[in-house]
Amino acid sequence: MLGTTAETGALAPAVVSLAEAATITVDASAGNDFLVAVGDNLTVATPSNPIDEQKITFEVTQSTGGPYTLS
Repeated sequence: MLGTTAETGALAPAVVSLAEAATITVDASAGNDFLVAVGDNLTVATPSNPIDEQKITFEVTQSTGGPYTLS
């Protein structure tokens, strides 16, 4: 018989797109995998609403004209 296991800190596997802004906000309750394209030097704010042991991954791409920094 197969059972279901719930992992601590696990959320839906969908990639969440983040809006480019001088300070990028991240709502950790929206998922675990976040994507942002940068076209300027930007900052990522501390994620809000995380859960214990949640692993967050950021996928970052740069537009032409870089290099840009993300802090």
